[in-house]
Amino acid sequence: MTNLNQLMQALAKQMNTDPQKLQAAMQTGDVNAVTALLPEQQAMALKQILSDPKATQQLLNSKEAAELKNQFKR
Repeated sequence: MTNLNQLMQALAKQMNTDPQKLQAAMQTGDVNAVTALLPEQQAMALKQILSDPKATQQLLNSKEAAELKNQFKR
């Protein structure tokens, strides 16, 4: 199993959704497709972060985001 597949499995499990649905939603690049798979509170929080350029930049510069970027580079 590739790192990407492992990441999708873990993320889908955490989101309590189907890994294939999650991957398909992410591949479209449609934030609404991804947030539709989240519980309402998490979807609202994600949309709020993404609507704020400063918050989005902080998220992208986080340690967790750096770790994800490294996973994709492998």
